[in-house]
Amino acid sequence: MIAGCRVRNGLISLGSKVRVLRGKSKDVVFTGKLSSLKNRKKEVTEMRKDTECGMAFEDWEGFEVGDQVQCFDEISEKRQL
Repeated sequence: MIAGCRVRNGLISLGSKVRVLRGKSKDVVFTGKLSSLKNRKKEVTEMRKDTECGMAFEDWEGFEVGDQVQCFDEISEKRQL
């Protein structure tokens, strides 16, 4: 199952980590990886601001109208004193 989306801000890359927010209180209903990113039935690697695309997530298909998707990167750095 693929969700139709519009990129409002930034850049979305295939394989990036995502979280799905639902409702006015922005509850997190899913955190995982983006498994498919499509533009007009073609598989693409990234989408930029103000474009429409289709997204599929690994092991999750519980989409609802009005859900918001946030992409993020986890960066781990070595601690220093």
